[in-house]
Formats: sequence, C-alpha cells, structure tokens
Amino acid sequence: MRDDPHHPTIARMKSRPTLQNRHRARHAWVAWLLLPAAAAWAAPPGDAQSRAYASAIHAVIQEKWLVSSRSDALVPGSTCAALITQAPGGIIVKVDFLPDCRFNPTGRQALTRAVHLSEPLPYAGFESVFRRELSMVFAAADAADQQRAVATALASANVHRDAAESDRKWNQEVDAKRQQDAYARRCSFNLLWNMPRIQLERPVDVVVTVDRAGKVVGVASVGAKPVDSRLTAALDATPPCDPVPADVAPDAKTIQVGPMRVRHGH
Repeated sequence: MRDDPHHPTIARMKSRPTLQNRHRARHAWVAWLLLPAAAAWAAPPGDAQSRAYASAIHAVIQEKWLVSSRSDALVPGSTCAALITQAPGGIIVKVDFLPDCRFNPTGRQALTRAVHLSEPLPYAGFESVFRRELSMVFAAADAADQQRAVATALASANVHRDAAESDRKWNQEVDAKRQQDAYARRCSFNLLWNMPRIQLERPVDVVVTVDRAGKVVGVASVGAKPVDSRLTAALDATPPCDPVPADVAPDAKTIQVGPMRVRHGH
C-alpha cells in the first residue's frame, strides 16, 4: 500500500489540502483585503455585501493594531500572517499563526492582544456573509514610524504630566482657600460672641485683620465711613481667636476676617 499511488488511502491523503493551502483557498478574499496600515489594499472580489463586511472588519481590527504595530519589540517592517477564528456575534475564539509569520514571540503576543481588543467584530447586518475563519496579514511599522510614535508618546506623556501638575496646584490652592475661609468664619464667630457690648447707631460691616496668633491688629469699614472708635476699642479688647493654622496662608503675617456685621447693642 505504501508504494501504490492508486491505493484509496494514499489517494485520499494526497488529495487532502494542507491547513495553509485550505485557508488560502477558502479565505483569500479576506487575506488580501485585511492588510495593515500603510499597505495598499483593494476591494475583495464578490458582491457588495462581502466587500462591506471585509471593510468593516478591517477598520475595527486595524484601529487596535495601529498602536501595537509601532512597538519597538517588533522588527521594523516585518509581517505576520495569522488565522483568526470567530464565533457568530463577532466573538474571537482564537488566533493562530501561519508558517509565514515573521513576528517574534513578543510581537505575536501584541498581535493576539490587539485582535482580542477588537472584539466583537462586525456581525449585525453581515450574517449572510459571515466567515468563521479570517486570514489576515499584519505588518510592523517601519523605523521612521516607530520613531514618530516614540516622539508622540513622549509629547503625550509631557502633556499628561503638565496637566496633572496643574490639577495638583489648583486643588492645593482651592484647598488652601477653603481652609482660610473656614478659619475666618470661626474667628468671626469668636469675635462677635466675645467682644464687649457697645451701643451703635446702626449695624456696621467691618473687616478685621488678625495676626497669626489670632489677635486683632486692624479694623476697616466696608464703605467710605470711618469705623466708630468704640467698635475698634471693643474689638481690640476681645480675646484673640485661635492661632492661624500653619498650613493656612503660610507666607502671610496677617489674615483678614469678614466682612462681618456688628449690630446695635452688640
């Protein structure tokens, strides 16, 4: 049987196509359509629906592969033929590499990851032309593209770093202002509650300045009128507020409190 080419078993074995040739025959229209970016591609043969299906798959997978194709782990300009198996609904089942894949193990991992990130592949509206197996050729970016990608990534990192620093400073300023306002409210309550009672003709709005020990060192009227001397004396005689916290306006020697309203007979 071994030497008889006409034996039925031998005949069947010789007529059985190899895995690579079978995929070339069944899915050639996808293989030569789904080329990587920067490579020319033409519409596949067949009806318009098949061409639209192949184009949709190309766009989805290509978007994810573009980032990985610029990895410095890939040999610039190298290519890899892969067989993607999918289930109805566009769910990726597995990614196999054909013999003419020239990617190293790191590149193959990046390719597999990019394909899975494309899930689900286009399916709705393409049920009649659905293909379970897709042969695709991927290519790594050339050296110039990789250099541009590195420059772009560096610029993007700088932008994110500057934005993060700007946010940090903004939050710090907002937090400092919030703490200062909180201290001013506490001090204002302390002054109004503890100051000696005086008789005023009408309510008066004033801004009080305290030093870092919380002691009143200045009183100013809100408006053009001068501050009643009795009010100034009463505030000077009021027990100090709590000391200004070290993290509240640390470079300032004094803090303004108010405006606060002092009413008649307070």
